[in-house]
Amino acid sequence: MARATVGLFFIYDEGMSTKDRTEEKPRPVPWELRGLPELELFESTSQRNIAIERRRAEFRDSSRWEFQRLLLIMVPGTILADAVANYLNQAIGASRGLKLLLYLVLSTPAMSVAWWLIRRSSAKSLRESLLSLGIPVCRGCGYCLRGLPPDSSRCPECARPLDAETKKLLDK
Repeated sequence: MARATVGLFFIYDEGMSTKDRTEEKPRPVPWELRGLPELELFESTSQRNIAIERRRAEFRDSSRWEFQRLLLIMVPGTILADAVANYLNQAIGASRGLKLLLYLVLSTPAMSVAWWLIRRSSAKSLRESLLSLGIPVCRGCGYCLRGLPPDSSRCPECARPLDAETKKLLDK
């Protein structure tokens, strides 16, 4: 019979490996990171969790250009959509429901651009985390470069030239 021991956060039996005892549970993935293939390239759950927390902190930091860029897209886009919806509402004499529908349809392009920018910067942030952990990935497309010969000079996926840091990781 296996002997159970109480750990710091959970109960484990003596037959478990050290890795099983120390392995963190995966944290929920925030909406801006869901579906990004870079999340699968981390070697451990704890590395993945640290990268997710780093990205959350970057996203919340209002001093970053990314946040200001989103505001520059969303605020004018929303104001323009509201003005056009009001004008069309007055010209047509439509109900509040139609005005809301017009507003949603007209603000969708601004929201789509903002979503694209968030996803793009999230992927770049995860790639930087992977590189800092010593996992070679292409900075341009996120392609995993493990197994490439050390003399490779371009990413096989997007043909982007590899920078010095990535080449150094390939030499290891």
